[in-house]
Amino acid sequence: MSRELPILCNSQSAKNIMDEIQTQERRPMKPQPEYHNGYR
Repeated sequence: MSRELPILCNSQSAKNIMDEIQTQERRPMKPQPEYHNGYR
């Protein structure tokens, strides 16, 4: 089931997600309201 994922099919999407995850882990460029509330 994990193999049949649209994200894996789309290399661009996968790269985008990975980039977003790494960016958020290093320093969130776009502070989300929900996450912001939890963080603070």
